[in-house]
Amino acid sequence: MRYYMEYIKLKRAKRNKEFIVLIIIGVLLILISLLVFIIRYRYYENKSANDRKQVDEFLSQPVLNNIETNEVTSDEVNSDTNINDYIAVLEIPAINLTRGLVDKSSPNNDVNKNIYMLKDTVLPDEDTISHIILASHSGNSYVSYFKNLHKLDINDEIYFYYKNSKYIYSIYKIDEVDKTGNIELKKTNSSDITLITCKGNLKKQIVIYATLKSKGAY
Repeated sequence: MRYYMEYIKLKRAKRNKEFIVLIIIGVLLILISLLVFIIRYRYYENKSANDRKQVDEFLSQPVLNNIETNEVTSDEVNSDTNINDYIAVLEIPAINLTRGLVDKSSPNNDVNKNIYMLKDTVLPDEDTISHIILASHSGNSYVSYFKNLHKLDINDEIYFYYKNSKYIYSIYKIDEVDKTGNIELKKTNSSDITLITCKGNLKKQIVIYATLKSKGAY
């Protein structure tokens, strides 16, 4: 009987130790997860602040055309070079979106990094009739810049800032199409902008069409 009681005590002590170890592991996992969350949150907060700074700098600096130089002194080099190197800014007031855009040929012109400018885009200085085509993720990730695109309505405005000019577009059509990997867009006889994103977890895409309403300096 005495041996049995000692066995029970040892078994209970072992269970208690295992329980304590599990609690410690659980607490450590929670702390690690919390730390990762804080690090990611601060990283994306800093990234958002930097993106906003780049946009503000882009909008505040005039574009100087037809100026050539062969030399750049060390004093003229900005050590805080803009990683994204924005060439334009997209603004949609109705969904509180303001985001810089990179050149079509830039390695950062990637839907997993920025709003993607499709190669078929014709910018305002490339032809008398321009066709701007932009795509971005929906969802909840940091790069889901078009997550609120479904909230837009007919006649909402889209602003495109490019080379000292502000182009104002008015939405005239909103479509839902099957997500097949290809979207056939017919070019119109007027300058326009097209926005594309996925619709939630459905195999659908939202396509928003807007036509140029006016142009002015900013």
